[in-house]
Amino acid sequence: MADRTIKPDDTNDLVLQNNDGSAKIEVNEAQNIVLTGGSATGLTIDTSGNTEIAQDIEQADGKNIQTDEIRARDGDGLKIYDDSGTQGFFVRDGGNCDIGGASHDSRRLSIKGTANDNSETTLEIFNSDNNQLFKVVSDGSVMLPAGVYVGTTGANLDRKLSLASTGTSPVSLYWGNEKLFEASDRRIKKDITDTEIDGLGKINALRVRDFSWNDPTDIGDDYNKRGQWTGMIAQEIIDVLPFTINAPRDKETNETIEDAVSDEDNQIIPWIVNYGYMVPVLVKAIQELSAKVTALENA
Repeated sequence: MADRTIKPDDTNDLVLQNNDGSAKIEVNEAQNIVLTGGSATGLTIDTSGNTEIAQDIEQADGKNIQTDEIRARDGDGLKIYDDSGTQGFFVRDGGNCDIGGASHDSRRLSIKGTANDNSETTLEIFNSDNNQLFKVVSDGSVMLPAGVYVGTTGANLDRKLSLASTGTSPVSLYWGNEKLFEASDRRIKKDITDTEIDGLGKINALRVRDFSWNDPTDIGDDYNKRGQWTGMIAQEIIDVLPFTINAPRDKETNETIEDAVSDEDNQIIPWIVNYGYMVPVLVKAIQELSAKVTALENA
């Protein structure tokens, strides 16, 4: 074994080194303790106990590094890589976090998925039994295999959207301002009276049209390529049965907007016909016809 000596170097620092100087421990004039291998500094400990590690740390299998706190240098952030050098986790100055190589310094948490067997970039979350709970695919679509709870902070089965029946009661759900399911409970209605609407007159006032679809949102051409359709035009119905039309409206005046487009992506905001709301008018028209038939039969 080579001899070891303790001696001052050319700057009068206290140095413990082997004879060829390939490895040494130095206490320098700043009273820092410096460990050096060859020409590379590996570790520095200052007088406050702060430790700067300049080289890789190799941890033995089955051993742990235990600490209460890890901090990055000012301005650098804290990065964690795998053994191939791929960045896995990055804590930016200010506490924002990137995972999987994402790079969005203004967002609190940014996650970039990986390529699955179908070459789709995905983000997946699993429970302790390895069941998939959440998935985002490359086009931004979200998959929730077990369903999703709406408007509740607990597991209220009456407010769960899923492919199977859950709970014991229905709830009203909305897409924007459009109800997905129409409630008809007397407790949420007022001013209830027998209708005086001219059902037959309203039905006769409606224009039934033939047309083809030219909908830019029909990406799969499910509607656009079916040829001629028979139906109605929302803008022509509103003067006859206004309550059946859900149209874009001015927030201040509540007036309908004929050519409304989205501020976000400039897509058309369509006028919606709630054909189900016409059913009571149809019932009233049938009743009126039935009354006329009865009168003719009794004449």
